[in-house]
Amino acid sequence: MTREQTDRRTESPIRQRPLRMPGESQQENLETTLSDLYPWLVVCLVAIALAGIEWWRWLSGSPPSAWVVTIEAVAFVLFVAVFKAPPALRRARQIRLAIQGERRVAEVLDELKRNGYRVFHDIPGDGFNVDHVAVGPTGVYVIETKTRSKPVVSRDVRVTYDGERVLVNGYAPDRDPLAQVRALADHIRDVIRGSTPVDPPIRPVVLFPGWFVERQPKGVAVWVLNEKALLAFVREEPVCLNEDRVFARSLPHSIRMCATTRPRESRLKPSCADLARNDHVRQPPHPARNLSPL
Repeated sequence: MTREQTDRRTESPIRQRPLRMPGESQQENLETTLSDLYPWLVVCLVAIALAGIEWWRWLSGSPPSAWVVTIEAVAFVLFVAVFKAPPALRRARQIRLAIQGERRVAEVLDELKRNGYRVFHDIPGDGFNVDHVAVGPTGVYVIETKTRSKPVVSRDVRVTYDGERVLVNGYAPDRDPLAQVRALADHIRDVIRGSTPVDPPIRPVVLFPGWFVERQPKGVAVWVLNEKALLAFVREEPVCLNEDRVFARSLPHSIRMCATTRPRESRLKPSCADLARNDHVRQPPHPARNLSPL
């Protein structure tokens, strides 16, 4: 390599990898889901093009073989339309809903920054990701966002929580959100303990954006709320970390190092599948009524 070629080489001036955006894992899942569908769409277009060419040959007097190619084109289109497109589009719709929920929660968490909190989004782990982590004067909050679609028929839909079990519109989710967020909190606790002597209190939180969540029992270890109630709950907690500890390099740096690690693409797919199984909420035959508001 000549000196002139060496002088032309460039590199990024950004030495530190930027933090991940809210919903970035879900955005990657969405791109993967749609990219799996694109080859099948191309096959359909090619089959239709071949059928069109054969029909043109038949209309122009050339030896026809239009029916054979047409049958093949119709078979390809029906295969994609029935077996490939609906699951991919349904999964893409659910992922878009999850992205919308995570970004809505991120907007709410931005308000905590005025009160001295550091907020991190989409922290990847080994086969999972932590949606949000907030570090502030009242401790560390590990937040799992559960964005669920609502039934159109009934407006009386809600989330109930008795301290041990979560019911979404009267049904228990396929995956226990309490066990999931506890595991995420343990992961963040291990990350913090592995790089700093500070041992702050860690609060697991499950958020259901846009849902009405009944008042939870007092003294529960895991909060189950909607995004609007989160700020009030956090601000009512006693101060346990002074400003020096919140903004000390060791505590946020340990989370930042975890939050800037890019996971391998293959490890994003299980969480996407879990989302596809849990997203839609069914309507119970007799929704609960006359329940106490939040």
